[in-house]
Amino acid sequence: MNFYVVRPPSERPLQIVIKGVHLDTETDEIKKELEIAVPEIAIIKISSMKNIRSKKPMPMYMVELKKNGKDKKVFNLSRFMYFIVTVENYRKPPGATRCWKCNQFNNSSANCGYTTRCLKCGQEHRTSECTITTPQDNPTYINCGTVGHIASWRGCPAFPKIKPTKGQGPQNSERVYIFPI
Repeated sequence: MNFYVVRPPSERPLQIVIKGVHLDTETDEIKKELEIAVPEIAIIKISSMKNIRSKKPMPMYMVELKKNGKDKKVFNLSRFMYFIVTVENYRKPPGATRCWKCNQFNNSSANCGYTTRCLKCGQEHRTSECTITTPQDNPTYINCGTVGHIASWRGCPAFPKIKPTKGQGPQNSERVYIFPI
């Protein structure tokens, strides 16, 4: 039976961004130093961040922490690894999420029980394991079944539309969003 589960906010990790650490710093080194600087926290994952358009790394790292009541102490960091840093909450880019397993919208691969589907060919394997290595002339979109575009194309009728929240104007299409690597 296909299903997916949405984790309640209390079970989701705290996601923060550390700005100001040199972009060539290894994530393992950051993890060791962060555990020394704030021993009360439990680190789940650290990843460097890159500019989504230029694909260049940035001096920013996203850190996922297990919520334990003492995790807010990390926001007191101002000096870290001989750098002056700022620690902020991670702000998710607007729009719908897409599962890396089944490639459906508003779903997460962490709690996905759907069948694995390839983004390129629609078969039951991960996209990273696909034998197709060249761009296809007429790809079949796996969520709406039409031919001619892939799942990441924003013009598809099945692609969720971003609705502005109350009091906001139209979305600015010139924004540069930052995603973890």
